[in-house]
Amino acid sequence: LDSSFTFVSNFRNQSLAYVLADAGFDVWLGNNRGTTWSRSHLDYSTDDEFWDFTWEDMGLYDLPAFANHILDITGRSTVSYVGHSEGTTQAFVGFSKNQEVAKKVDYFGALAPVAWTGHTTAEYFVALAREKSGRNLPQPWLHQLPPS
Repeated sequence: LDSSFTFVSNFRNQSLAYVLADAGFDVWLGNNRGTTWSRSHLDYSTDDEFWDFTWEDMGLYDLPAFANHILDITGRSTVSYVGHSEGTTQAFVGFSKNQEVAKKVDYFGALAPVAWTGHTTAEYFVALAREKSGRNLPQPWLHQLPPS
């Protein structure tokens, strides 16, 4: 499984965590359950009970705990969140189902977002979901979504 190592695995000037830290941001790297970094859990071994969780659990419990821990330590009222892949899925769950957590996030960057959009009816999102290459999208949509 992927981990926060993704954010530091390239050269310093090409790794997002280092780029943000060098720009003066306080960078915290979180890791989900099941990664290399979670195998030394205090309460669970890597048996079946250790693996008994879902991405929804990560959004409902882990993400709020992570954000609240950062806010408690820093004394700030909001946090910016950049998620990659599975980290975006848990953020979509956490922010949509827990408005208290959503209010504490002033920026959400979704890198390689993972979400099911089967119930989406907005024309431009439907077009984006169907068009994988971007070649056939209307020109205003090629690099950004139109303003709402």
